Amino acid sequence: MASSEDKQFRCTVITPTGRVLDCDATDVQIPAHDGQLGIQYNRLPVFCKLGLGFMTVREVSPDSREHRLVIDGGFSLLARNALTVIAYDAISKADTEASEYEALMARLERKVEDAEGNEGRLQAQRKLGFVKRLAGGS
Repeated sequence: MASSEDKQFRCTVITPTGRVLDCDATDVQIPAHDGQLGIQYNRLPVFCKLGLGFMTVREVSPDSREHRLVIDGGFSLLARNALTVIAYDAISKADTEASEYEALMARLERKVEDAEGNEGRLQAQRKLGFVKRLAGGS
């Protein structure tokens, strides 16, 4: 019987500012533009547009570490057991200090206030909600 370590794939998350995550994973959930998409070892290839939402990555490690990020748009490609996520923006709880959250939330709140039109305001409010949930750990 194959162990979980045999059923792993590479997961990389890249943003305009650089690489956010690069690890071996057993399970990943990504926010596709039309809903959450689950990815595991040997899944058929897929290329999809990303929306706003949570990305969860179960890393192959002794403690089965789980990474949680807020993704805001971009694209993902899964082929040959390698997932590459190219996101317009990715916020990782592990890489963000508490003081950075306060500044980020203040910027997002200003963006909500300054947004032109209902669609822009709604998108900014949704992103602020995801970041608050990420910071709160829920």
